[in-house]
Amino acid sequence: MPPGRCPVGLPACSITLRGSEYFDDTFREPEAYLVWQDTIWRTLHSTGRVQAGDPRALPPAG
Repeated sequence: MPPGRCPVGLPACSITLRGSEYFDDTFREPEAYLVWQDTIWRTLHSTGRVQAGDPRALPPAG
């Protein structure tokens, strides 16, 4: 499985970061962060899929 990809059927995935990645300036400098975030979203948009079921009514509150 490629890094950062979830196998079908799992509700969430986790990743492991090295300290050098976690504390990278990309996440501390707003302009660099926004460029990184745009790259992630473009990658997800071009390779990912979202499957949503039919809407369900919530039970009454109380």
